[in-house]
Amino acid sequence: MDPFVQVAWTPVDKLPAHLSDDVDLDGDGVPDVRVAIGSHPLVVDVTPLGARYRPMHSQGVTSFSALIARVKDTLVVRIPVE
Repeated sequence: MDPFVQVAWTPVDKLPAHLSDDVDLDGDGVPDVRVAIGSHPLVVDVTPLGARYRPMHSQGVTSFSALIARVKDTLVVRIPVE
C-alpha cells in the first residue's frame, strides 16, 4: 500500500456546490495542497503546492491511497504521498 494523508469535510450536506480549500497537511502553517470539490456529481481535484504530494483527479476510488468516498455525513479524501 502506498502512503497517503486522509482529510475529511463534514457535514457533506452543508458543503457548497463548489469548494476550493488550501490545506496544510504537515502542520507547518503553509498550505501543501489545494483541494477543489464539486458536489454534484462528486468530483475532487487535488493540486499539490509542493513536491511531497501527488496530484489527483477522481470521481471515486483509483487506489487504496487515492480515494474519495462519502461515509455517512463525511467526505473522506485520501491524498497520495510521494
